Amino acid sequence: MKYPALEINLDKVEQNAKAIVNLCSQHGIRVSGVVKGVCGCVDVARAMLGGGVEQIADSRILNFKNLSDNGINTEKMLLRLPMLSNADEVVANCNISLNSQLSTVRSLGQAAVKRGRVHKVIIMIELGDLREGVLVKDALDFAYSVTAIEGIKLEGVGANLSCFGGVIPDQNNMQVLVDTAQKIEDSLQLKLNIISGGNSSSLPLLMAGKMPKKINHLRLGESILLGRNTVDGASLPDTRQDAFILKGEIIELMTKPSRPIGNVAYDAFGNKPYFEDRGDRKRAIIAIGRQDVIPEGISPLCKNIEILGASSDHLLLDVNDSDKDFKIGDIVDFNIDYAALLSAMTSPYVKKILNRDSKTISTRKISIIPVPISIGANTFGSEEGPSIMMNNGLVDEIKKLDYDINVVKSIMKPLEYDSKFSLDQCLNFTLKGSIAVAREAAKAQNEHSFPLLIGGDHTVTIGSFSGLRSVKAKTGMIMFGAHANFNTMTTSQTGNLHGMAAAVCCGMLNGQKYEKINTVEQKDLVIIGVRSIDSEERKRLKDSKINIFSMEQIDALGMREVIEQSIELLRHCSDGIHVSLSMDVVSPEYAPGVSVPVANGINCREAFLAMEMLARSKLPVSMDIVELNPRFDCDYKTAKLAVSLTASLLGKQLIY
Repeated sequence: MKYPALEINLDKVEQNAKAIVNLCSQHGIRVSGVVKGVCGCVDVARAMLGGGVEQIADSRILNFKNLSDNGINTEKMLLRLPMLSNADEVVANCNISLNSQLSTVRSLGQAAVKRGRVHKVIIMIELGDLREGVLVKDALDFAYSVTAIEGIKLEGVGANLSCFGGVIPDQNNMQVLVDTAQKIEDSLQLKLNIISGGNSSSLPLLMAGKMPKKINHLRLGESILLGRNTVDGASLPDTRQDAFILKGEIIELMTKPSRPIGNVAYDAFGNKPYFEDRGDRKRAIIAIGRQDVIPEGISPLCKNIEILGASSDHLLLDVNDSDKDFKIGDIVDFNIDYAALLSAMTSPYVKKILNRDSKTISTRKISIIPVPISIGANTFGSEEGPSIMMNNGLVDEIKKLDYDINVVKSIMKPLEYDSKFSLDQCLNFTLKGSIAVAREAAKAQNEHSFPLLIGGDHTVTIGSFSGLRSVKAKTGMIMFGAHANFNTMTTSQTGNLHGMAAAVCCGMLNGQKYEKINTVEQKDLVIIGVRSIDSEERKRLKDSKINIFSMEQIDALGMREVIEQSIELLRHCSDGIHVSLSMDVVSPEYAPGVSVPVANGINCREAFLAMEMLARSKLPVSMDIVELNPRFDCDYKTAKLAVSLTASLLGKQLIY
């Protein structure tokens, strides 16, 4: 491991978020999780969302871009007042911003109109800390002007205390905020959705039961990240204070005088140091300096160690009385305060290590789950798909992408199609298989591993998506296929269950034994490449909220535009998306090995472009590959294409 390093325990961050959100919810207060202290770290944001925060807040547009690029699609709040010069970037990357300048709000409105959006604004009120905010006497006029700006919605009012002037939130200044909000509501005949009572320094007032009831929102960072009360540093109930641990390596260990020898002037930072003569002391130098962290904000975890000072590159410790007998190369752990956390996260010289339950998750993990099933199709063969993909280099291709691979042993005996089976028997077998698939997919997600399910007919998707939703409830799905698979028992012309997969995933199969399956909302499903739809199925699709891109639309728009629109349609799915790739989406001349081929599908380049764009979006959190039927394949052409497309979705590029 490289040092200095900052270990980040995401489970502890999530635990803190849950504790703080629970505390606030008891008082009717919603929470925005502030990630500026960790430079907008994507995994920390996910941990906060897992703990129940409703929004992600930051002060840097660059951080918001990174969050969006990595699939964080929840509402985003800009904490720093927007600059007039970057109004368009603010609107493009944030849903809501804090404001105190009318000219800036006008620019935000203009940018919002150009983009066909409405940007939400919170008016900051000056309550005495003398940082940002409109004076109380001017708040009503300011609010009136804001409501007249096209493209802008007045979302609420807020205040910021303790950050500059050190003014502590109390009943008096919070009541001023509430009264100001009430005056705006009464005078303008509107309802403010947010009355934001500040940051982590407001929690003592809340815990004392003295927060005015109309305050319904807080912007919380330090209390979630470090579990501390920012007014006096006390620990908050049910939180951990060790989610972030700084680690440094000892590079010198000697006994030296405690007082410098010679005339003492100023140090490298213009300070004149003072040294008490304590005789010879054992001292350690750690490879941590002011370029890495603010040394005044760290404290050794090992008892009886004293920090003597720091230069740009070195941290000097007195370890003479330490409980541990150190040697060169040993690692010293430090607790860290908010200022030091901010500096360490900002420093490019500090390695960031993400952990969950003491397991490093920086290595990408993937679980390959074979699902040998063809009972949902109308022919034999797709149950052989998993073994054929494995035999055509699937594991080797994924290994090249630096994944830690776990190949799951067969979770079921092959469920082969048999014309003798009744529809009810097929239903029972498919349901049994779906439950087994869902269980294995959920297990992989819980182990922070990417579930890759290889089938199998399209009923595999019923289980794979259900398992995902059991762990990540806010997920969407992109389904690639020649068929919409939105039939039911009454509309299907064949009675084949793989033609009902999308309907089951949407909870539309008339309650037929699938009650335990976790479903997707229709608006959270995108189907791409459709070119074969039954007549009754077409009517159902027309009445649904499913987003469909047929081959006609792909030809008109191009695959790039289709994927861009699909990504935007599912941006709100904050837990990411499941990708279901049916090999019949590709035209039969490129992929003959499928159960129900349909002419005039997408070509190979379009298929690769779709996978590559989705990989770059960082939205996919699981995948299944279905409808590969080796019995109709030619020289494993379709199997090899399936392997290559899978690798593309997992991040394979032309240049590594």
